[in-house]
Amino acid sequence: MIPSGPEFGEDIEYEDRQRSYTLLLASLPMLDGWKPTAEPQDLDTIAQNRIGAMELGEYEIGHSVEGWIGDPGRKLREYRFRFNNARKALIRDALVSLIDAIDADAPSGPWQGQTLSQGLAWIRKFGTRCGST
Repeated sequence: MIPSGPEFGEDIEYEDRQRSYTLLLASLPMLDGWKPTAEPQDLDTIAQNRIGAMELGEYEIGHSVEGWIGDPGRKLREYRFRFNNARKALIRDALVSLIDAIDADAPSGPWQGQTLSQGLAWIRKFGTRCGST
């Protein structure tokens, strides 16, 4: 989407994606007090910064400009990484709680003396805790 060199002009598809990205950022919840704030720049601003870096002839400045252009994508990937880790932790915590509850309710030792209906009742209770009926 972003030209590799300095180009001025309009790109309606890029502008629409830029607006969509801004809406996406606004809708993201904070994760541990953080969410991305870097937004994609318009193509004219990108072109002006690339021309400025080329005029100065400094590799580091050109590299810095390219990093600035890619920053929104990097921040969104970091958010996705943090989101996936938070989701895994939530699932893990829920499973540990469920396993602890099942262990507390499960009959200890062999099922000797248990009737079939008592065993089935416990299995139904286990299924309910897992979310099935």
